[in-house]
Amino acid sequence: MPPTPVPAMPSPPPGALGMPPFPAGLPGMSPSGGEPWWQYLVLLLPLAIPLLLGTVFKLRKRRAVRALNRRLRPGQTVVTCGGLHAVITSLDERTVTLESGPGITQIHERSSVVCVHDQPAPAVAGVSAVTVSGFSRLFCRML
Repeated sequence: MPPTPVPAMPSPPPGALGMPPFPAGLPGMSPSGGEPWWQYLVLLLPLAIPLLLGTVFKLRKRRAVRALNRRLRPGQTVVTCGGLHAVITSLDERTVTLESGPGITQIHERSSVVCVHDQPAPAVAGVSAVTVSGFSRLFCRML
């Protein structure tokens, strides 16, 4: 014999429990009466802030590199990303020719120049070209 179904309890009328009925159209609530949409925004905000800040800093750095590349002129002393200190002998649209010593020229991409020295490099007795490793970028920022 199949079990007999239990009759459902009737739900109380709105306002019978001492609280006013909940309207379906409150701001911030989904139409189905689920969770407020702004709670998801609060959860995503800590992830979105670092992404936005990283983009802003990257754009700032890119603008600074473009401005540096526009200011390059022959005769300036520059530092490349590899730490080479040299003098610009000629410029092209995408390349720069550097002289690191008497008669020693090298062709580099313009984007490899990370720093421009306003004053000429000091002469070191017995050394024709001075190269500095990883600290050149930090040194250029301090000038």
